[in-house]
Amino acid sequence: GGELGLLFVPYDEHGSPVNVRVGRYTSTVIEIIRMFSELYPGKEIEFKNVPRFANIIKNGVGHYLSKPEDE
Repeated sequence: GGELGLLFVPYDEHGSPVNVRVGRYTSTVIEIIRMFSELYPGKEIEFKNVPRFANIIKNGVGHYLSKPEDE
């Protein structure tokens, strides 16, 4: 997509760091859920403890993943 000029985010040959991509995706999903809940009263989707973009950039995505040995 980047080579064809179809993206709104400039990507170079190295791509984008995983923390940035996950932060963007997470923020997008949060906003989609909020809009759905606003458009469909009575069918709200509740969620909690979802890190925002700034938190993911600050702490790294690994901070929010569970360790297999902890399960």
